[in-house]
Amino acid sequence: MDDRRKAAYRIMLYGAMTQIRACLGHYDNPVLARHLSDCAYLIADVMHNLARFSAEDFAGFDEDWYWRYAEDAARFDPRVARFGDRARFERGLAAPGPPQDDPPPEATPRRLYAGKLTLVRTDRDGAER
Repeated sequence: MDDRRKAAYRIMLYGAMTQIRACLGHYDNPVLARHLSDCAYLIADVMHNLARFSAEDFAGFDEDWYWRYAEDAARFDPRVARFGDRARFERGLAAPGPPQDDPPPEATPRRLYAGKLTLVRTDRDGAER
């Protein structure tokens, strides 16, 4: 595997870690907490083998197996679709410059007020909406 593909997979892995972190805040609503912890689990499930192979510089990594597994998980739960979207991955590789991950335009933790996490919607440039 060439260095560009390795970098693209590592960027996906970083994106997954930021999504997991966003899902695992302190929430007073138990339904929301359950929903977000399930989401974090599914993302971690899809990405854990990728993390292991990344640590070993992708020795023995089977890309086709990874994408089949990720696509199956995305069909099961659309919240993990960005980690099972091979076309998006390939488009990122085709772009000039280093591969980049598009930040999701979804709620991300931005502020902590009086011990409570407040979610703020942002656009892809990080500006609040």
